[in-house]
Amino acid sequence: MLHNANRLEATEITHNPPILSLARRLESLYQQAESFDFLSWGSEISALEDEISASPATSLAEAAVQVMLASAYIERVREDLVEDTDQVLEKMERLVRSALSAVVRESGVNLAELAGERYTPEYTDPFRRSSATWN
Repeated sequence: MLHNANRLEATEITHNPPILSLARRLESLYQQAESFDFLSWGSEISALEDEISASPATSLAEAAVQVMLASAYIERVREDLVEDTDQVLEKMERLVRSALSAVVRESGVNLAELAGERYTPEYTDPFRRSSATWN
C-alpha cells in the first residue's frame, strides 16, 4: 500500500511543474487579497512573481505563465506603476527568454532559419548564465 502511495505522490509531482504550482499559489493569494487587505499580500505576491521569473520554463504551459507575467510587467511599465524600470525590464527579458527557450525546445523550430539572427542575435537560454547576472 505504501508503494502505491509513493507512486501517486510521484505522479502528482510529475504533473505539477514548479511554475504552474507557483502560479496556482499566486491565484490563491489574489483571491485572498480580494477578500481581505490587498496590501498585506503584496509582498507575498511579489515574491511568487519573482520566483516564477527566476525559474526556467520546462513546458509550453509554463512558458504561457511566464509570457502572461511578462505582459503584466509591460502594462505596469506602460502605466508607470513600477519604481525600478530597469529591474522590471530585466525580469521581462528573463521571462520572455525562458518562455522562448521552452517554445524552441518543444517545437523544434530553428530560429536561425526564421530571421532569428536579426531579432534575437544574442539569444541564449537565460538559465545557462549565472544567476547573479539576472538579479
